[in-house]
Amino acid sequence: MREAALYKKLVERYIEKKLSSEELEVFYHLLDEGKLDNYILDAMDEDIAVIPEKPKVQLHRFSLSKVIKISAAACILVAVGVAFFIRQTKVSHESFVQIEDKAPGAQKATLVLGSGETIDLNNAPDGQIRTSENVSIVKDQDGRISYKGKRDPSGGTDAFNMIKVPKGGHYEISLADGTRVFLNAFSTLTFPSVFTGKERLVKLTGEAYFEVTPSFKAGGKAFVVETGNQKVQVVGTSFNINAYTDEPYTKTTLLKGKVNVLTSAGTTKLVPGQQSSMDFKGVTTVANVDPETALDWKNGDFIFVNESLRSVMRKLSRWYDMDVVYEKGISDETLSGQISRNKTLSQVLQLLSLSGDFNYKLDHNLLHLYPNTKAVK
Repeated sequence: MREAALYKKLVERYIEKKLSSEELEVFYHLLDEGKLDNYILDAMDEDIAVIPEKPKVQLHRFSLSKVIKISAAACILVAVGVAFFIRQTKVSHESFVQIEDKAPGAQKATLVLGSGETIDLNNAPDGQIRTSENVSIVKDQDGRISYKGKRDPSGGTDAFNMIKVPKGGHYEISLADGTRVFLNAFSTLTFPSVFTGKERLVKLTGEAYFEVTPSFKAGGKAFVVETGNQKVQVVGTSFNINAYTDEPYTKTTLLKGKVNVLTSAGTTKLVPGQQSSMDFKGVTTVANVDPETALDWKNGDFIFVNESLRSVMRKLSRWYDMDVVYEKGISDETLSGQISRNKTLSQVLQLLSLSGDFNYKLDHNLLHLYPNTKAVK
């Protein structure tokens, strides 16, 4: 269900006085942003249409957050009635008890150096946080870290470092060759502090978006991302890899440039706008996709297109740092919609429950999902 259908359903449930306290919270937020204005006026149009022998009245579209004069007396009466109803309901809403909630994820990560030293990047000071003969690690004022090192240091290959992003987190890092990596929640990237071999090899579990420095700027070395049973080989490009161990497919989505996806079954070449999906048997398929949908997480959104309930909940579980329990009778329906990742968990669940057939209860870090017909206590 798209946003338009969700908004219409919210207004209908509001008029019928069936909104829960969480739904009202979402309703008022959307109302303040002016996103429900047309749907409220549509509902007013329908009410007027069913009144017999009623003179036709032209309803003007306006923002309910602003005071606008309307010449038609009937419109004034209807608008005042709606506004009064909203004010009355909003006053009573203040007495509602807020349910347990969880804030959206935030920038956080842990860095593990080759020596085994662990650095909490949240608490590390800005500026140079570590240095050696071959590399310096610098944290900027926005919390991102960059590796600044020599291309081919003497004395052999530096030990691999690791950056770990927990559930409820995200992080950005610039590698020694200038490649930028954006890590999603519950992801780990393993990489050398400087690239000294014949290729620039990194290893990923979880999800990351890469903006790779072209090979001609990195001594001709190809950039390679290893994820379980596949390798993605690039020269210089932008792409996204989703390689969570609890997902049924490893998905590589190309935005620009070109990549080779190497598996035991062979090599698959991608062009911009294509996505490869490899299953646990190593079988790879390719489809044309909207790359922005694959990058929803990086752009601050959840975008679901006919996505199964369990797939949606896996994403929410990682972003809001909680586990999901599916109670007896819950079906694995499909959901569609676009929701900001900056919303609290309860706001996201409320919108999803409007388009789905489930109910829920949050108990600390456990989210219980119930069939919609079952009352939740």
